[in-house]
Amino acid sequence: MSMTTYTETEKAVDDLLAQHKVTFETKFVPTPQKHTRIHEYQVHWVITVNGAEFTYQTGIGHLPEWVQSRGNNAIIEVVASGTLQLKPVFSKYDVSTKSSHPAHHPKAASVLYCLISDSDVLDYATFEEWADDYGYNPDSREAEGTYKACIENALKLRRAIGAPLIEELRTLLQDY
Repeated sequence: MSMTTYTETEKAVDDLLAQHKVTFETKFVPTPQKHTRIHEYQVHWVITVNGAEFTYQTGIGHLPEWVQSRGNNAIIEVVASGTLQLKPVFSKYDVSTKSSHPAHHPKAASVLYCLISDSDVLDYATFEEWADDYGYNPDSREAEGTYKACIENALKLRRAIGAPLIEELRTLLQDY
């Protein structure tokens, strides 16, 4: 599937958000990274849903082919600084705004699918139960940090759009 393809599910999610007057905004966040392998680099975003902010990352596969085809240095420059030097056609390509950003902005369906999946954490009575089901080590402080972040985001999403809409979106996104 092309990154620019707009599926029926994505349209249905956008329509549902509009029906409920839910705002959804994406903002690219330039983030210097020190990975040793280029495939580990990420494109960082702040997603705002009805005023609630969430961090979100996509892989470099969300950069268009023309950026990827320029090689690793171009990818690193884009994710770290938000700009890409293009020669000789342009002196500088500003990627900090939505209209000129070379990354494909995350779609509401993709972001909400992740947030709603993570919100399943609220269905678990204990960290240990959650860790066991998700393959985390229950003795790991890092896993416990992930668990707490999932709880925080789940509650924030519930406050932002309400439990009934979350359930409606969960049903809509179940096969996404």
